Amino acid sequence: MTLVVAPPYKPPYRWIRHRIGDQLANTTRALVQRTSHQAQGIGDRFDPSVTLVVAPPLRPPCSLKRVAEGSRAERKIKAMGMLTNKIKREDLKRGDHIYSYRRAYTYSHHGIYVDAGNVIHFPQHPLDNPCPICGDESRRDGVISSCIDCFLSGGDLYRYEYGVTRTFFLAKVCGGTCTLASSESPEQVIHRAMYFLRKGFGDYDVIKNNCEDFALCCKTGLRVIPTVSMGQSGQAASFQAAAGIVISSSLVFLARSSPLGFLATNVTGLAGGYGKYCVNRLANDIGVRRDVMRVVLEEET
Repeated sequence: MTLVVAPPYKPPYRWIRHRIGDQLANTTRALVQRTSHQAQGIGDRFDPSVTLVVAPPLRPPCSLKRVAEGSRAERKIKAMGMLTNKIKREDLKRGDHIYSYRRAYTYSHHGIYVDAGNVIHFPQHPLDNPCPICGDESRRDGVISSCIDCFLSGGDLYRYEYGVTRTFFLAKVCGGTCTLASSESPEQVIHRAMYFLRKGFGDYDVIKNNCEDFALCCKTGLRVIPTVSMGQSGQAASFQAAAGIVISSSLVFLARSSPLGFLATNVTGLAGGYGKYCVNRLANDIGVRRDVMRVVLEEET
């Protein structure tokens, strides 16, 4: 270990003691009180594994404070990323999976950003008031192409996260925002979205075949096999998991003789219910499911 000492200013002894221990902090204090030749003479009285170096004047301790503040700012930014995927339009990239919330955040609408403000998406119903740029294209059923303003419909812009860790996934309480699955290249994503724009993506189904299913398929090339009752949508998985917790809690309430008894015994039940909610979300993520197949486009056969 190399210990650098700069005599012209008083080192932050408390910071050093916290970081490297009392012994080295005391060593530093002793060295600062001596000249460089005295420090060389007493070096053998301390830990021989420590190399003593008398350095030129360093920046004052306030620089350490700025570094610490910078680290806190970085941690804050990362923490915000755990809470929201909100982005600005200028941060959009070709092939991004984007979404926007509807009706007071009760659900979100998903699509694939192509370029120049163009989005391919799979709405449940034709757009009510398409702009002149979109025209009749936005009034048809199925997969459509529209401008980003019509896609957002007055909402904020968010980007779906791919290839996240399990910890990050579980930290996202709301489903339909990220997945453990990896995304393919932007060219493949857009090619697949354009194919579905021409050929369609089947009939819209809130649980098995919705806009998030469409965007996930475009990004990963994976789709849940048709015989399964649940699609790959994170929103649908979250709604189903939450509904299961509500139903089970209601049954427990009915089984109790009084609301007080229900509350007394259901505290751990709520914690267990949240655990089940997280497990169900994770189990239904397309990145860990086994009941998926790779989509082969007809023109690729």
